Amino acid sequence: MFRDLLDEAYGAMRHNRRRATLTMLGMAWGIATVVLLLAYGSGFGRAINTIFASFGATPTTVSVIGGFCGIIAGHFYYYRDLRLNIFGMLLHIVANAFDNADGQLARLLNQKSRTGRVIDSLFDHLIFLSIYVHLGLRCLAEGASPSIALLVLASGLSHAAQGAAADYFRNAYGRNAGLRIDHLLLSPALAGRLTNAQVDVAVRGWEKTSDHAPVWVELSDGRKPPRRANPRRRESLGRP
Repeated sequence: MFRDLLDEAYGAMRHNRRRATLTMLGMAWGIATVVLLLAYGSGFGRAINTIFASFGATPTTVSVIGGFCGIIAGHFYYYRDLRLNIFGMLLHIVANAFDNADGQLARLLNQKSRTGRVIDSLFDHLIFLSIYVHLGLRCLAEGASPSIALLVLASGLSHAAQGAAADYFRNAYGRNAGLRIDHLLLSPALAGRLTNAQVDVAVRGWEKTSDHAPVWVELSDGRKPPRRANPRRRESLGRP
């Protein structure tokens, strides 16, 4: 059966060589764009961070500039001119670099604020809304059904829901709403010797840490009566 599927796919590619070539070019371009966004966007973001820090700019200023770059980039996806589409993609990479830089600048200047996070999240939604709307308008201009507006609306709502969920879980530590995902299990022989068990929560607040926090237990040596376990978590821990 698998061989039949491969033969059918190969036959379709031979029959429609131009379409198959364009499809593969589109896939390659998409992968290359993602690589550029991840590689150059992060490095460019650090460079922007250094420049704006030297001028005394605030993280909110960086967020606003990057947001407008992303919104304008979405507009260039409306046109059928490939050069304008490529310019829009490059502008989108610049917007992503600014989006990386605002968080780094906030940590560098210790200017983290709820308002800054709200503005950053708002522009993230507006950037993708601009993309969806202009792609929908492009489809309408080329004769697509007006029902494409429903697809644009569904895309915007889906992105908003995903972004809200990502922000909710990313900021779980700040709300002290983390999930207990690490456990230490003791054998029956050791369970009676348990004297203390805690989580070093403060480690989770360090920069670029993982989603895990150190968990530890204290056991008696068997000669002393065990004390009652302390369920409270350690909230303060100095960084070495």
